[in-house]
Amino acid sequence: MYTLRIGDRTKDDSLIVHDEDRLCYQVKWFARGTYSIRTISKVLLDEWVRAYAATPNDKSQAVRERIVGMSDVDRFEYGYAATLATMAKMILGHIPVVHIAA
Repeated sequence: MYTLRIGDRTKDDSLIVHDEDRLCYQVKWFARGTYSIRTISKVLLDEWVRAYAATPNDKSQAVRERIVGMSDVDRFEYGYAATLATMAKMILGHIPVVHIAA
């Protein structure tokens, strides 16, 4: 279903897939001088992938507003709109992915 694997990252290392399981990805997110580890639901990420596949030029806030309330996934994760947008674009090939050899 997903093409992201542990160790995959953006070219600028702003997002690194740190771990994954059946339900979630754990990613390291670097933005505006801050660093955090975020847990991203694969169900929620799938919503974002479908939204960006339909309208690839939308900004993350526009996607968030359009798909909020479409599933039973906890809404608190929508605070991670930039992370979800980046991951969806990585999956769709809109952002190059650097794969780390296992």
